[in-house]
Amino acid sequence: MNKLKQFPAVVGKVAILAGYFLLAAGLSGCEERPFNDGYIGYVEAEFVTVSTPAAGWVEGPQWQYGDAVVPGDMLIQFDTDLQQLRLEEAGANVASLKAQLNDALHGARSEEIAVLQSRLDEQQFTIDEAKLELTRISTLREKALATQADYDKAVLNLKALEAAAQVTSHQIEVQMLAGRPDYLNSLQEKVSAAQSAEQQAEWSLSQRTLIARFSGSIKEIYTQAGEHAIAGQPLLLVQLNQTLKVRFYIPQHQVAQFQAGQKVVVTQDGAGQTYQAAVSYISQRAEFTPPMLYSEKAREDLVFLIEARFASPVSLHPGQPVSVALL
Repeated sequence: MNKLKQFPAVVGKVAILAGYFLLAAGLSGCEERPFNDGYIGYVEAEFVTVSTPAAGWVEGPQWQYGDAVVPGDMLIQFDTDLQQLRLEEAGANVASLKAQLNDALHGARSEEIAVLQSRLDEQQFTIDEAKLELTRISTLREKALATQADYDKAVLNLKALEAAAQVTSHQIEVQMLAGRPDYLNSLQEKVSAAQSAEQQAEWSLSQRTLIARFSGSIKEIYTQAGEHAIAGQPLLLVQLNQTLKVRFYIPQHQVAQFQAGQKVVVTQDGAGQTYQAAVSYISQRAEFTPPMLYSEKAREDLVFLIEARFASPVSLHPGQPVSVALL
């Protein structure tokens, strides 16, 4: 009789053990699901954050969300008053130094040389007069009508006049020469430095207008016209064209079944629309299942990230959930 009472308890324990076994088998089957059942993923894209290298007031243009951007478009225009003044100052400095260098290369002006030549002509006329006077004094001295002192004075006067004329002649020669080599080299270096400063001022002015070098669309607008932006501040967020891709995670024991260039089918959740993509990246490092993808069907401890790029333009948006399966 006691044995009969214990029989239901034994049956209950066996049922509990069988339940644990079936649950474990069910979880194991979930973890070992074939990869053709599909994986959970999401759409991603590549973006460019437009920022400024220097602070300034934003003057335009007025962008709207979703506006198309093509290479050559003006993304942001800043005020240019200060940069324009610096460029004009640098240009004036270059012109001044070039004039000094040109003057040093060609010697004195013709007007200055003409003045010295007139002085030399006048001195030569005075020398001719002094020679006549010396001849007259010499004749009078022979006739005892002039003293030796008068003769010596006439000789000294002639020598003084000839020396002065020689100085003037040398001045003309010097004025016609170019500057000394070391002085010319110094001026040339100053001109080169001034030209570099002018180029830097031109570059600074060009940086006040940010020009697009890519194609895309406006996704975020952080600054409006009339606001002041500091250096490095984000201004716009542009999604690049033809950069949409899908990111999904696979269990570590299935990573060997994926290769670069392999075709996959991407299914848009809720719509049933499918797109083809090719595997472009396989992570070399395992990681835990991201919280955004964690579910009863995707709870493997370690997974590998895979990226696949779409073969043609698609009507998907970054952040959309999708399902991915091998083609």
